[in-house]
Amino acid sequence: MAGATALTVNVGVKSGTNSLHGTAYAFGRDASATDATNPFSPGAGPTPATLEQFGATAGGRIIKDKLFWFTSFEGLRVSVGDVTVNDTIPYDTALTPANPSLSMVDACTAIG
Repeated sequence: MAGATALTVNVGVKSGTNSLHGTAYAFGRDASATDATNPFSPGAGPTPATLEQFGATAGGRIIKDKLFWFTSFEGLRVSVGDVTVNDTIPYDTALTPANPSLSMVDACTAIG
């Protein structure tokens, strides 16, 4: 989802503080270092995925004991890698010639 932007604005009424204050956080995950191999695709190794989530807040005074400011930022970067999956979805009609591996009707007919 390249180029997607989301914006949230929260407004609250609460007294602030006359000193500058803030917080910061960061969380990261690298699947190649922590994940096990996918049991459905042996030999392929773990799915290449990374996650970076980070943010910060800051606040302070504009006019002593009267007017305050506060701002925050949050960021999220996710990458799952280039994974190609080929699935065969069975048909819901009979095929000619009959093929139980591709048709649900032919598979039921072959069972009995």
